Amino acid sequence: MGNLFQELKRLKVFKVRATYAIVGWVLALIAAFVVDAFAAPPMGAPTPISSILKL
Repeated sequence: MGNLFQELKRLKVFKVRATYAIVGWVLALIAAFVVDAFAAPPMGAPTPISSILKL
């Protein structure tokens, strides 16, 4: 099991996963801001956010 974690670290899987999480979080914040700025209906925010999270 330790060998698996060493291989994942060598392939930088954890860094890539963290990068995807941070980028997704930033995109979700931007989507929420844009929906608020254009006074979209209340169901407007979950749609782009859920689309981003499904990537």
